Amino acid sequence: MAVYKFFNDIETQYDAKLGFESEKERLNLQIQILKEKRENMLQILGASPFTGNMLTKLLQLGLTEKDILNVGQTYLNLLSRTYSAEDLTKGMIKTIDALMTMTPTTSNIKTTSNDKVTEILGKVRQDLSQLYFTN
Repeated sequence: MAVYKFFNDIETQYDAKLGFESEKERLNLQIQILKEKRENMLQILGASPFTGNMLTKLLQLGLTEKDILNVGQTYLNLLSRTYSAEDLTKGMIKTIDALMTMTPTTSNIKTTSNDKVTEILGKVRQDLSQLYFTN
């Protein structure tokens, strides 16, 4: 009985299984090519003397391009207003505290990426807290 089922499965599913294997190999090759392109682009970015190294480090820490652009946009918005460095620092600490207390609404499982972001935010908060301002 088992031998019959085995040969029947080979006759009816062999081509489909071969198709999946070739598709899997094609996708793995495409992933490898994209990883190599990303690495090349990071090397090109790293060669930029002013912004390259910092952007590369931020990307390697797990921040996305969208995260970096959002921070930049926030900075540009702040430039159009007048604030003291101390007020900005206090505001950033409050924002970090709010971000760190947020919990994901879709899942209670923390991912490695979320852990890394929490670690980065904690370090930034600590660094900001250690600043001393004179009036």
